[in-house]
Amino acid sequence: MNIIYKTIKTKDRYYVYDRNTNRILAINENDYNDLLDQENKSDKLFDSFFINKFQDKGFLLENQLEIVENPLTKYSEHIVKHYKEQLILQVTQRCNLRCEYCIYSEKGAYHNRKHSDCDMSIELAEKAIDMYLNTSDEAPDRVISFYGGEPLLRLELIKHCVKYAKEKSIGKRVRFAMTTNGTLLTLNIARFLADNNFEVLISLDGSREEHNTYRKFANGEGSFDTIMSNLRNIRIELPFFFKTIHFNTVLNPNHNYENIKEYFHNNEVVADATLMHTLVEENDFGTNVNFKKEFMRSREYDHFLLLLHMLDNYSFHSLDKFVILRKILISRKHEQLMTGGYIGRMNHPSGPCIPGSRRIFVNVRGDLYPCEKVSENCEQERIGNIETGLDIEKINNILNIGKLTENECKKCWAFHFCNMCCNKAERDNVLCREARLSHCQNARESAYYDLREICVLKEFGCKFQLEMFM
Repeated sequence: MNIIYKTIKTKDRYYVYDRNTNRILAINENDYNDLLDQENKSDKLFDSFFINKFQDKGFLLENQLEIVENPLTKYSEHIVKHYKEQLILQVTQRCNLRCEYCIYSEKGAYHNRKHSDCDMSIELAEKAIDMYLNTSDEAPDRVISFYGGEPLLRLELIKHCVKYAKEKSIGKRVRFAMTTNGTLLTLNIARFLADNNFEVLISLDGSREEHNTYRKFANGEGSFDTIMSNLRNIRIELPFFFKTIHFNTVLNPNHNYENIKEYFHNNEVVADATLMHTLVEENDFGTNVNFKKEFMRSREYDHFLLLLHMLDNYSFHSLDKFVILRKILISRKHEQLMTGGYIGRMNHPSGPCIPGSRRIFVNVRGDLYPCEKVSENCEQERIGNIETGLDIEKINNILNIGKLTENECKKCWAFHFCNMCCNKAERDNVLCREARLSHCQNARESAYYDLREICVLKEFGCKFQLEMFM
């Protein structure tokens, strides 16, 4: 029998995740042991009475998946021509900082991009906006985001783009966004952003000591004092706009996690701000990434407090900002399990979006990419050019990136919870099978612990409703 599932054990209870239906079932200990015994065998041997009691109710059926292909493939051309959610303009590759783990860093191992003197021309920006507005008629909203380098080095171009987009966007409101290091965000510039309802994300790594370690000007001086001076002025003069500013922190092994948490909790300027974070990866840092035990223990404790909150035993306002978004992710996974759905004969692992639909990134040369995170040096990830249009074949290849590992995906129990986009399959500027496979174990482990966590939360009274069987 070719049945794909994953057994899950908590302290006192037993479960099985059924890939075919994307459901978790509560089972007894004997059934758990029988399923565990056969779990990793390609040809499973079950007593007919044992397996029939599941299969008669539609669970643990023979694997139906034969073809790894995204069901949206046949609609991709229509979608990218009518449903573009966000345009991201790389208005410059110049930057006034030299952050060591930046995607442009020459100190780290990053090969995606390098700093250059290249700027986007007004003509190219207008063509990109025209392309976006003409291919987003079915999208619910329109968002144009400015990216760099440091986008505020091209303030006049940004102002032109805002004016141009407003004039050209007929019948729909267009919103604007920007990712900036904050060093050039003077009060006058902030007024312009506020007047045009910009969503602003600023990179800030904590206190002066933590931030200045990696986020430095080209001359080697730290950027913290400049950023904080700008933020204080904005907070005083434009308090309503300041409340809309979000911050992103990159956590790396050399940072003191407790110091960073304390800073964002107690600093009078940013204590009430919305905070996101990312963990630096090996490609970013230029070396092996090994977080210290103190870092991991502190993170685990914060996560423990989050779980207490989800069980109504800890105040939401007392949670650390770094774990708040985790609650959303847990809830989404639970909702996915509650929705369920049969895998069918043809399907594709979750992970890749439709390239050119959710986001489309236009670089300074007019080349088109699925988003700002992919490598501009990987020809397979370049999905077109502003002059020649989108390459539907490349879009479909990225949308079906799971074909690189088709045999493994067909057998993988974590198929519905795979978190790998095309960027995880890139190595040395080529999308390859080996690169994708190197992330599979981590993806499966992440999926397993998420599912087990949901089971435990349910056991302790969280307002989830796991499918109960037997």
